[in-house]
Amino acid sequence: QIATPNLFSLLGVNPIMGRTFEADDGKPGEGLVVVIGYDLWQRRFGSDPSIVGRKIIINNKPTEIIGVLPPNVGWFVQKNSMVRSAPQIWSPWQVSNNLRQRQGRFARAVARLKPGVTFEQAQNDMNVIGARLEQQYPEFNTNWGVNVVPLRTQVSGEIRKPLMILLGAVGFVLLIACA
Repeated sequence: QIATPNLFSLLGVNPIMGRTFEADDGKPGEGLVVVIGYDLWQRRFGSDPSIVGRKIIINNKPTEIIGVLPPNVGWFVQKNSMVRSAPQIWSPWQVSNNLRQRQGRFARAVARLKPGVTFEQAQNDMNVIGARLEQQYPEFNTNWGVNVVPLRTQVSGEIRKPLMILLGAVGFVLLIACA
């Protein structure tokens, strides 16, 4: 999985060993680095406490492991993804100037709301930005918008309501059994 250097700090994820990405990680001329998931660290590397600093080969290039994420870091949006399981290796991604050209839609944005800002206010602000982009780049942004979606909804999708109903039903059956 590629991620901008600030993703883990944005999500409030601290590694259990080593570090996550810094601003210069992933820039041309810098060494290749990755952060690995807890499950991969246990399964593939036998929970080796000296894993940080080890070089592994990724895409035929030596790459340094700089950190291990804690268990259950589940940042993975499966909807419209080409893979079915959460990533276990994270590489830093720097958005270069040629990627800033309006040529395709391939990235997802993640943000935190300021304290006191509702999703409705954020959606209204993003609608204004989307309208400006449509005016500025009509050949690329016409009929496209921005949806502000809570992370919980994005990850669990439409199954949240059925799960809550199921939880209520199980609780009700437990209550009957106890009575």
